Amino acid sequence: MATQKVQTAKVSAFFDGIQRQFRNLDPNNPAVWGPVPRYLLCLCISIAVVAAFWYLWLKDSDAELKAEQAKEVALRDDYKKKLTKAVNLEALKKQREQVLQYVTQLEKQLPSKAEMDALCQTSIRQESVVAFSLICSARVRSASGNTMPSCRSRLGLTGGTTT
Repeated sequence: MATQKVQTAKVSAFFDGIQRQFRNLDPNNPAVWGPVPRYLLCLCISIAVVAAFWYLWLKDSDAELKAEQAKEVALRDDYKKKLTKAVNLEALKKQREQVLQYVTQLEKQLPSKAEMDALCQTSIRQESVVAFSLICSARVRSASGNTMPSCRSRLGLTGGTTT
């Protein structure tokens, strides 16, 4: 029990010494303060500086984090789209082959170059005959509705009237 009283007295004396160091502190002259208040002040200032720098550093990091999270969402959506395309790739290849076969079949139905030239010449002749007959019939129509013999002979017509 005596050792307990001695230990309690030592702890009590220790805390009394610390309390004495905090009494009558001059805020204008911290150099005369005791060691405990000076170290405690240095610790508080250090914590405040670290907290300020931490806040400034994390403030920019927060904006970066939000931007990266938005980018992640966009990349996930892009990945899902590409994945669905990759899954359907075989079906799309088959569909492409079917379209190519259909186009080849349609190309075979087209006329050849010689046939195209012949069709163009025939078409041009027919259009010129029709245009000529319309022009002649409009110019030289008589009151009875007959065309003049000169237009009939040019057209190769033998009948009396053209309508």
